[in-house]
Amino acid sequence: MPSRPRTLAIALTVLGAVGLVASLSLAVDGWRALVAAADGVTDHVLACSIDETLDCAPAMALWQAQILGFPNAYLGVGAFSVMVTSGVAMLAAAPQQLARWFRLALLAGSGLGQVLVLFLMATTFTQLPALCPWCTVIWIVMWPLLWLQVVDAVADAGSLVVPDGLARLVGRERWLLLAIGYVLAAAVGLAVMGPRVL
Repeated sequence: MPSRPRTLAIALTVLGAVGLVASLSLAVDGWRALVAAADGVTDHVLACSIDETLDCAPAMALWQAQILGFPNAYLGVGAFSVMVTSGVAMLAAAPQQLARWFRLALLAGSGLGQVLVLFLMATTFTQLPALCPWCTVIWIVMWPLLWLQVVDAVADAGSLVVPDGLARLVGRERWLLLAIGYVLAAAVGLAVMGPRVL
């Protein structure tokens, strides 16, 4: 397998597994909180509530934590399971053997996931007094999961047709553009939320 598709396959597998663990942890914490509330326990502390700066409880209390009427963590469990499975399938066989429609559907799903992540980041940065640790882990892994699929679709596999100059730029500067995405997110987060939590 050429190095670039292998990089994507490894990223889907490893980063997908990290996102899956974070989503499962959020789901379990949320379930334990519901059980504690049903038992009348009012002072239950979530495992992801570390201090006043790193605390899942404020994020879990917002309506945005249940966009579709159930905890977003369940979306993550399903989505990251698909990522891991896709990565393992790519490692087991040449990525080009996966149907083009499947690769584009995976990319579209990742794009929707990134939109949700950006929405939740904006909510956290503007409305919450603390960062949810597991949510932050998910935010960190979503960007490269999406970006490396974009690179693959545009520059490597050619699944998405773009002007040649753009395809060369994306292929040549993939890591720089990935880093720029992280720097922008961190800068916005610090600018908006920093004064409240630092």
